[in-house]
Amino acid sequence: NNLDVAGLLIDTLTKWNYSIIGEEAQNQLLIVQCFESTTLKNLKNQTDLRLIQLIDLPDRIQEDTLEDFELMLTPTGLDEIKQYAEGIGPHKYLLYDFIPHVLERYNLSNSFKGASLVQQAHSRRLLVHPWTFTNQYEDPVLVQYFDGGIAAEYEYILNMGVDGFFTEFAGIALCTRKQYLNKRVDQNWIYIIVA
Repeated sequence: NNLDVAGLLIDTLTKWNYSIIGEEAQNQLLIVQCFESTTLKNLKNQTDLRLIQLIDLPDRIQEDTLEDFELMLTPTGLDEIKQYAEGIGPHKYLLYDFIPHVLERYNLSNSFKGASLVQQAHSRRLLVHPWTFTNQYEDPVLVQYFDGGIAAEYEYILNMGVDGFFTEFAGIALCTRKQYLNKRVDQNWIYIIVA
């Protein structure tokens, strides 16, 4: 696949009057998130856009990339990501190191997971934006482990210290974020990205 995704994105953003270079590119309400590290590296070389490396579960390989997601969860992987991105977007299950079937299925013995993933990313000054938070009928983990529904799941990850998250339920996310921020004096923002 020789599609120049970075070039197409730059052309589209330029057409719609988004800034791609300079401080203005960093301060606009635009964050580019991608599974493919090559695309993010190309964007880093050509723009000043805010970039997030998406990380899927280690047993999933995207059809359009052969990324080693487990490697991305190691010290070496996070150090590499820091060279071209402002943060990581891990699959939300990678933050749930208390769930037995997640631990068994994704044997991540040499990888960061749960709170340590957030801490290690933050120690490298990387943002953390897990994805995607959906309703209880589509997510068996939500039903089994979060009695308070999706609001309880949001509260769990907010207490873990994430900087933002993808959700399909912006209304509940905004209410939960507001309650969380009202209790905090050291943090006054958290991104909510609507899927």
